[in-house]
Amino acid sequence: MSADTPPAVTDLLDAVRDAMEVPRPADLAHVTCQDRLRSRRAEYVCGVLVQITGNGDLDSGTRAVRSAPALLPVNYRVAGGGAR
Repeated sequence: MSADTPPAVTDLLDAVRDAMEVPRPADLAHVTCQDRLRSRRAEYVCGVLVQITGNGDLDSGTRAVRSAPALLPVNYRVAGGGAR
């Protein structure tokens, strides 16, 4: 990131990265579950970004994006043991 990037933008980008980080399934049969989860989170994040574009409220948008993993949790066994 550039030193000129406002902290609120950096926080939003970090939140998007974290929301889109979906762990690998332990069983290859569940890769479709991983893909579906990533897709649902992407739809959610895009919806929040549209709202931010409309109202300019980065702080509430960032909080909404950070809630994506709780709203759309991993529902399969994660490779390497335990959930993240």
